[in-house]
Order: sequence, then C-alpha cells, then structure tokens
Amino acid sequence: MLQSDRQTFSRFRDGIRKSVAVQRTHFPPAVARWYSQSVLVGLRRLGDRNPKSHSLRQLFDRMIAHPADWDFAAVVTLWNQTTHPYDASMLEALARATYGWIADASGRALNVAKVEADRDALETMLEKVRKVVNRTIAHADRSAGPGDTMTWAELDAAIFDCEDLAKRYIALLTGHGYSTNRGSMTPIEQTAWYRIFEPWARLDPQSFRLPGEPDWRPEDVDGT
Repeated sequence: MLQSDRQTFSRFRDGIRKSVAVQRTHFPPAVARWYSQSVLVGLRRLGDRNPKSHSLRQLFDRMIAHPADWDFAAVVTLWNQTTHPYDASMLEALARATYGWIADASGRALNVAKVEADRDALETMLEKVRKVVNRTIAHADRSAGPGDTMTWAELDAAIFDCEDLAKRYIALLTGHGYSTNRGSMTPIEQTAWYRIFEPWARLDPQSFRLPGEPDWRPEDVDGT
C-alpha cells in the first residue's frame, strides 16, 4: 500500500509540475499534506510495539520470543495453508531456499540473532518517522520545531528501506517471492490513468479556462 501511494502521489506531482495554473492554488499543498501524513502514519504503524497490533515490529517480537514456532517445519506448514501448484518435494525445496537466509547453522531452526538485527534496523529506519508523527500529527507538541519534519527524499527512502526489510518476511510467511531489487513491490500500473492530469497543463493561469472554453459565471460554481 505504501508503494502504491508513493507511486500515485508521484504521478500527481508530475501533473502539477506541468500546470502553472494549478500550482498557484491551495490544492497541491493540501494533497501533499494528506499524502505525507497518511504515509508517515502508515510507516509508524509498521513499528507499532503494541502486542495487540498487526505490525512488522510485532512479528519480529513474536519470532524472537517463540523461535520454535518459526522453524523450517513450521514454515512449510504455513505454506501448505496457501494455494500452490507444488508437490511435497518441490515445496520443501522452495521453502528451504527461502528459509536459508534466516536459518541457523542446522538450516532447520530460526537464527534469532538475525531477527533481532532486523528489529533493530526497523527501529533505526523509523526513528525519525516516529518523532514526526508523535510531535506533529498524533499530537501538537509545543516543543516541535523545524527539525520535526521529513523531506520527500527521506520519506521515499523510509518506504523503500522498510519494503526491503519486509519483503523477505512476506516471502517467508506466504511463499510468494519478490525480487531483491529496490522498489520491486511497486505495483505495475494497468492503465495510463495519470493522463487525467493532462488538461491541467492547458489551463490558463488567469482565467482557469481551457482553450476555447466559454467564460464561467459565479453561479456555475458549487459553493459547497
């Protein structure tokens, strides 16, 4: 979802850059605020420490606390709960290849130290995200200052970093593999939907009319 939102906002921003008229309105900063707050909260949710939450952080905590529930046999059992075309021997071979990066020397038990390292990495990735959310979105902290914000580049990096960390565990849980290439979980757009922004580039910056469009009257504007 975060990669989908990032991709959608990127298309929106490209459309804005081509329209002087729309750039002069309140609309672009409003959408930017909605997007940034939504993504920041979404990232913050990945690191939720509440035991009742469904978060990446809680997955790590459960794996560390109960490593026997995440040995090789348990992973194969999880995969058997999903629809797949593999026979037993092929399933075990694929599971072994997927499990190897997180296994101990035996190849059949969880290496808890690796999960702990990933949990620490997640905390580092989300340190600034958590600070921004807690001080400026969830609460209006009086001590918040100019440093309690993130650039677009920092926000993108946080999304990509969390994706790179999470997709190995998604593959472990589901058997659905992802490329190790950065950004490989970005959805493939099925249509050129972003062409809806093309008319914006032709708007007159003064009249907000398209070429050849008649003058609008105040009563034509919905005031709601």
